[in-house]
Amino acid sequence: MEILPFVLHFQTLWLLMFIFRLASSYVDFEAPDNPSIMYTYNRCAEIEKQCGSILSSASELEPDDNRGDRLRKEHFFLNGDWYQESGGAPFMPFGVHDMPGPPMKLVSFWIMDVDPVCRAKNAISISGALEIAKTRRSLYSSKPYQWSPKFYTARGISSLTILFEGIYIETEDNGGKHLMCLLGNATMPTSSQFVDSLESMHEYGEYRRGYKYEPTLVQDDQIMLVLRYPKAFTLSARVISGEMQSMNQKWNLTYFDKIHISSQLVSYSNYQFGAVNLLSKACSPYPHQDNLVMEDVKMFTGDGLCEKLMDVELNDIFNIMPNLECIGWKDCHGKLGPFVLDRKIEASDEDFNQFKLIIQNLHCEARIDENEMKTARVSAVFQVFSSSKYWHREAERTGLSSMTLSAEGIWHSSDGQLCMVGCLGQVGGRSERCSYRICLYIPLTFSIKQRSMVFGTISSINETDSHTSLMFDIAASLKYFSNNLHWSRNLKCSYRYSKIMQASQFQKRSKPSILGTILRNSFLQYPSPKGNDEASFTFLSDALSNRLCAVPQTLLNAQTSRTFVKIEVVSLGSSCGRYWPHLHEEKHEIKKPVYSNSGN
Repeated sequence: MEILPFVLHFQTLWLLMFIFRLASSYVDFEAPDNPSIMYTYNRCAEIEKQCGSILSSASELEPDDNRGDRLRKEHFFLNGDWYQESGGAPFMPFGVHDMPGPPMKLVSFWIMDVDPVCRAKNAISISGALEIAKTRRSLYSSKPYQWSPKFYTARGISSLTILFEGIYIETEDNGGKHLMCLLGNATMPTSSQFVDSLESMHEYGEYRRGYKYEPTLVQDDQIMLVLRYPKAFTLSARVISGEMQSMNQKWNLTYFDKIHISSQLVSYSNYQFGAVNLLSKACSPYPHQDNLVMEDVKMFTGDGLCEKLMDVELNDIFNIMPNLECIGWKDCHGKLGPFVLDRKIEASDEDFNQFKLIIQNLHCEARIDENEMKTARVSAVFQVFSSSKYWHREAERTGLSSMTLSAEGIWHSSDGQLCMVGCLGQVGGRSERCSYRICLYIPLTFSIKQRSMVFGTISSINETDSHTSLMFDIAASLKYFSNNLHWSRNLKCSYRYSKIMQASQFQKRSKPSILGTILRNSFLQYPSPKGNDEASFTFLSDALSNRLCAVPQTLLNAQTSRTFVKIEVVSLGSSCGRYWPHLHEEKHEIKKPVYSNSGN
């Protein structure tokens, strides 16, 4: 393939491109501080030189009028991970000695513009913005602070915004990839002005009380970024990877050691199911329900599994219960189930209760199998993180590591069980990492012991590896039962009573005197249902629920702080949770509870 025609094509069409820019607007990617921003491409020769090896592997692009919009939606990523090779040239300063814990290293990338004019048969010009940071504070929003090169530092964060221009290509190598090769422009501190370690920055006094660190900033346009995206996202190919490096000489003040970047597909991307061989190891034959599943607990088997799982992904965090054999980190060999903990976390010897689990990037497709049974194909990423008051920061990270399991599986309505195969970290075709079974359940039966609205297990396909098993669940809160958002009219939960006999015995022992009963019935009124439908029981449940101020026996102590007790009715008879007719667009008379003097 000849590279020269590609460069001449760019230079010849430059005037047409400039005229086109004057008439074009880019509403989706307007800069907050400069709505009239225009994107120019004037580094064609440099791009051809630095990206020559990538261009040589490019295949011809098929015509696609929607390629620009698709690239913007599918090829950005937020809060990926990055790490830097240790060669003595750190990337950016970070000094916040008054904030505990190691910083997170996060990186986000947006495509700002896909050139509609300046293109070749095998490449398209694009421009983008990358924001890279060390932070102990908040995560990024959906767009960077401003569409211009910027270095920002404050208590708890150092971030750098770099603008890039370059080319997008597609290749058929190794199953097919989408690649971007970009050259960047940044306003960044020089490496001679800072040191990377927290201890050294404290020693140098760059963040002493009352003094804000103001490094010397210089322009640097010798930054190269290469990003690789799988052509098709699958269980073993869902990683977005890349490298950013300085093209300066090592003696240059702006030189930095190479940076490696990783993230994963976004919700807009199409996921391709098909891990049949890997899934068969975990779920063929389809496993029986785990021992933790009580026989009298009814499981969800109806419609709406995908909607239910989507609700879990967006709103809920799982609690983790490790294998009973693991008392501490030493017993579990530095693992929390299959997840390999970071050395810094392991060294802290935190309690298992300090860890939580979330579901990310859920893809779910409801289907009907050959036996006319309802099934669903499900793909997701299970991520473990160390919980704290800043847990939401860790929960939004998108890098794949030893703290993540990529999973794909099938839900069978007949069993009420979702069985998945899990792959630890970045798989990259290494099937030995895909040796974990994940089973997920949605119970419809609740009791004084069964309070989980979703629970599951993670175990090793190799049954001899006992240290990799753990259980996770989401406990149903009072809000879960009261707002009825989780259940439809056709998805009824039930409550199994097991303490009725003990409650009756207590009631007999606590029965008031005849005089007390007469006085009580004379002055007090008690709610009772009017009708026998679900709506009537819902209003009765609300009437019986209460929020009270608990007064200690040392009432005379005026300085005693007040304690409130909330009583919430979860179940009345066979009715469980709440049912509001107006949420189901049903029109009938609502029979509110009546009040009588009988308290029996």
